[in-house]
Amino acid sequence: MEAIGAAVALSIAGLAVFQVLAAGRTAAIADGAAEAAAIAVVNGQDPEPAARAAAPGWARSRVHVRAENGRVRVTLRAPAILRLVPGPLQISAEAAVRRPATEAP
Repeated sequence: MEAIGAAVALSIAGLAVFQVLAAGRTAAIADGAAEAAAIAVVNGQDPEPAARAAAPGWARSRVHVRAENGRVRVTLRAPAILRLVPGPLQISAEAAVRRPATEAP
């Protein structure tokens, strides 16, 4: 009987570890997407397609981009491995851009 309880506890702990790993991977993806969106802003392009293109296929529909005043914030919903977490787990990354100063002649 203790073996069954231990197996259940280990399974739940394993799922929790995978959830933490998924959140960490999502943070890395959001960071890269924010950087790509910021580069798009500097080049005068729309940041949302750039952020989506920087994300892998499963994450593209989960990307939300907000850009204003040279700052880009990308929010990405992490995959939920455990349904015990209420609501979607959202990870945000931010990047700031500044246009280079023009050189004097």
